[in-house]
Amino acid sequence: MNLQTVNITSEIGKLKTVFLHRPDGELLNLVPQNLEMSLFEDIPYLKEMQAEHDSFAQAVSSYGAQVLYIEDFLCDILKDKNNKAKILNKIIRNDILGCGYINKCILSYLYDLDAKDTARCLIAGLNVKDIQHIKNREVLSDYMPQMYMFYMSPLPNMYFMRDAAAVIGQGLSIHSMKNPVRNRESHIIKAIYNYHDFFASQNVPLWYDNCNQGSTIEGGDILILNKTSIAVGISQRTDASAVQILAENLFESNSGIQNIYAIQLPKIRAFMHLDTVCTMVDFDKFTIYPSINDNLNIVKMTKDKDCIKYKRIDTLKSALEDALNIKNIQLIKSGGGDAIIAAREQWNDSTNTFVLCPGVVIAYDRNEISNCVLEKNGIKVIAVKGSELVRGRGGPRCMTMPVCREDI
Repeated sequence: MNLQTVNITSEIGKLKTVFLHRPDGELLNLVPQNLEMSLFEDIPYLKEMQAEHDSFAQAVSSYGAQVLYIEDFLCDILKDKNNKAKILNKIIRNDILGCGYINKCILSYLYDLDAKDTARCLIAGLNVKDIQHIKNREVLSDYMPQMYMFYMSPLPNMYFMRDAAAVIGQGLSIHSMKNPVRNRESHIIKAIYNYHDFFASQNVPLWYDNCNQGSTIEGGDILILNKTSIAVGISQRTDASAVQILAENLFESNSGIQNIYAIQLPKIRAFMHLDTVCTMVDFDKFTIYPSINDNLNIVKMTKDKDCIKYKRIDTLKSALEDALNIKNIQLIKSGGGDAIIAAREQWNDSTNTFVLCPGVVIAYDRNEISNCVLEKNGIKVIAVKGSELVRGRGGPRCMTMPVCREDI
């Protein structure tokens, strides 16, 4: 496999390599009892969801990008028996819903599986029946089956690859997730970072470590504007202390980042990340949910010799123009000027576009009005089906972890 160098210096450079995860058995472990904690409102139809994801992956690769599946990389690192026990302990940590005896049973069960089945279980989860054959005594949870269906919860959000980690420049940021149900996602990325040759062979630096407990940050809040500037949302999922840590790490290292624009968002599910309300689509164009543009609190953080300088910026447009050094960027409003259409389509991720190259984006086909507005403003839209994919409340950008783009 000819793998590209880790390099993301913009949102819009021609895509070379991207990580995806194809939805699988973890979605079959969604039940009404765990929907809310799993951040889903409904149970997707997996067969159709996989067909939609396959079409999405095909659209990505049709523009020449190399699609890598994270489950394959997880399988790779689990093939080495010498490392497998350490990897399992690091990935699972406190993510097993059981007593010490059950924990030992689970670790023993996973260790004895082949690499592919172990990787599958780490993502799909383990229910009580999976290890019943190796238990030789009862535990209290056996008498409470409705409360303890799973010893290891499924990861139904795993296909939203954007959040657990992000490439910034030539380094990686591995995140502490807001919701405990997603912690294992970032532990999987961390294990791949530590044990897979893809990262080790390139000596990829780590800008943010998911061991930073007490603060949370997710990749949907990070926009790579250019080689020297990024925007980071302070949102329902990302807090100010995590942005401060990321900024200090980037400024103190050889990251190339000079400016960080912290953008405070309302802490509601519809606006859970910055990329649910704003994404870059061309050199001087962004798609934006119109109601979010009012009364934003934006702070520019600038690298200085001995400290970080802070400056408040009045509008999102001004902040983006400052970052890109462009006098008049265009904010393309979703919904075609209709507040009801804009709200409905934003809920289905109309502004969560994924750029293949400047001016070419992937978007869900169901957001017809917003897609039409983009095309009228010179953006080529590759529309893909997403009626099942969107049930997890994420769009095309959410489903991707870009590893390499051409510089612009």
